[in-house]
Amino acid sequence: MPVYVGLLQWRLRDVLGNLRLIHQGSQQREDCIANLFQTQSPALALRWQLAFRFLACSTGIHEEHYVSEAVENNVSDCREYRDAGTITDVCNSTDLPEVEIISLLEEQLPHYKLRADTIYGYDHDDWLHTPLISPDVNIDLTTEQIEETLKYFLLCAERVGQMTKTYNDIDAVTRLLEEKERDLELAARIGQSLLKKNKTLTERNELLEEQVEHIREEVSQLRHELSMKDELLQFYTSAAEESEPDSICSTPLKRNESSSSVQNYFHFDSLQKKLKDLEEENVVLRTEACQLKTETITYEEKEQQLVNDCVKELRDANLQIASISEELAKKTEDAARQQEEITHLLSQIVDLQKKAKACTVENEELVQHLGAAKDAQRQLTAELRELEDKYAECMEMLHEAQEELKNLRNKTMPNAISRRYHSLGLFPMVRSLI
Repeated sequence: MPVYVGLLQWRLRDVLGNLRLIHQGSQQREDCIANLFQTQSPALALRWQLAFRFLACSTGIHEEHYVSEAVENNVSDCREYRDAGTITDVCNSTDLPEVEIISLLEEQLPHYKLRADTIYGYDHDDWLHTPLISPDVNIDLTTEQIEETLKYFLLCAERVGQMTKTYNDIDAVTRLLEEKERDLELAARIGQSLLKKNKTLTERNELLEEQVEHIREEVSQLRHELSMKDELLQFYTSAAEESEPDSICSTPLKRNESSSSVQNYFHFDSLQKKLKDLEEENVVLRTEACQLKTETITYEEKEQQLVNDCVKELRDANLQIASISEELAKKTEDAARQQEEITHLLSQIVDLQKKAKACTVENEELVQHLGAAKDAQRQLTAELRELEDKYAECMEMLHEAQEELKNLRNKTMPNAISRRYHSLGLFPMVRSLI
């Protein structure tokens, strides 16, 4: 029992030595508690503060009722958010396999919950599902509509700046990527339709060129026939002019020849009419050929312009795809880095929970030692009171002896010296106490 009491007294001195802030004023105590709030948990700082007050009251030391604003605010925060939990959701769905880290201490610490799905994550709305435009949709646009749509795509190139501004907002970036993907698909569909139209126009142009070539061959053939007929007419005309002076004095046989020349003249008139018709038809064909040539030139210019526009749009789309791919790679790297940070923080949380559990066990041991020290202090206080009572009785006896001594001195003044030595011999303990 004395060994146990000595051990308790030594432990009490150790605890009181570690808690010397009780005698150093409220300001230093406040700084210490504020440091505990910054470095450790608020609940531990609150327990230390209550321990300071309890020990101050038990040892009889006067302590001011002073609590800093930071301590009060943190205590109120602890009371307010005592039952709260912190949940980190990686995916939007709530029916996913989850990993839960349960707190190793009391309900004052938050519960951390990590939800992740790396197998079925591609089926969620966080990923873009392509194609955004159904292949069954028939995009039949006019030239004006296609031109305005391409102008709109050019004006929408400013959304890249918006995408850089919303770098930290993953939902906005996803929506912008979806819009860009839809615009790119629409541009590709428009390009395909323009290529089909260009192909049909090319085939029609080739057909018209073949027709023009065939008409040119016919015109050259008609020109050749016309030249031959013209030479024949000139020959008949020269022959008729030469035979005209001899027709008057000719024989009846020559009259028959003149009648044949008249027939040839009528035939010449018919040939002239045919020649005029052929010339008119030739003029019409030439005008048609000129019109076809001009139409072909215009179609070729339009086709070249459309091809240039499509090439330009495809070049812009490729540049946008390259920039979006770079941003996507950057975001993938950021996501991987954040995942590593999350894993590191979770490991730190587990370590801190282990440390907190160890501190809790140590705190319970200290509380037990403190209770034992208080019991020893109560025993020592009781013994001290008993000694004080004995001391008071001794003092009363001393006072009574002194009064009796005075009375004896007053009664026996002649024998004062002998009585004095006699009284000192009777009360040696009183002399030592004096």
